[in-house]
Amino acid sequence: MKTKLFFTSLFIIFIFMNIMPACQNKKIGITDLPESSQNFIKQYFPLDSITSITSDSKNKKYKVEFFNRSEISFNTKGSWEEINVKQNPFPIALLDILPANLFQHLVITYPKKPISAIQKTSYGYEVKIGFSPKQEIKFNLQGDVIK
Repeated sequence: MKTKLFFTSLFIIFIFMNIMPACQNKKIGITDLPESSQNFIKQYFPLDSITSITSDSKNKKYKVEFFNRSEISFNTKGSWEEINVKQNPFPIALLDILPANLFQHLVITYPKKPISAIQKTSYGYEVKIGFSPKQEIKFNLQGDVIK
């Protein structure tokens, strides 16, 4: 009887431990985002419909998904970390938040290739150009290309 109780308890603990990671992404409303994230969305994505907003307690991030499949990730302070527009045009206004050198490099070197994603990193920025074969370019914080 004790053996059966032990294995039943062990089984329940095992099930509980496997369910917990799935509960870390929690759906939230736009008013649950930090104010700076809300303002960023209003300023740069005013016409895009939000389909879901999730809070990842493990990685301490917010993820906003739009109807057009674009996504923005924010940290807990509300600063954007990654913008992925999937197959949509990149909002030109967003280029104002990037260093001028980065913007100039993209316009001169890749005048006809669309930006598909931008990610902030510890060393600067990663920019993905194009949609089918994506090309990744790394920039430092000043906007200079890193080779």
